[in-house]
Amino acid sequence: MSRQLIKSSVTLFSNEMDEVDNIRKMVDNRKKIQKYLEMWPEIKMKYQNPKLCVFTHSEKRKKEFLNWTKNIPNEIHIFKEI
Repeated sequence: MSRQLIKSSVTLFSNEMDEVDNIRKMVDNRKKIQKYLEMWPEIKMKYQNPKLCVFTHSEKRKKEFLNWTKNIPNEIHIFKEI
């Protein structure tokens, strides 16, 4: 996955990078999160106090996202929570 793909699929609100998990398989989501983790030092240089926010469908998926993003500032929500 390229940096361009991440840039085109993320919405930036202030210092939050928002991801919406609608139809991706979790293996694809994992790859995407891995790219965020690789790029996080660069993201931190560009934005003050960045945070990755993910919106997903189930508690199981939420737990996986929380585990994958535990080393960066994050907010993970299920659609029914919002």
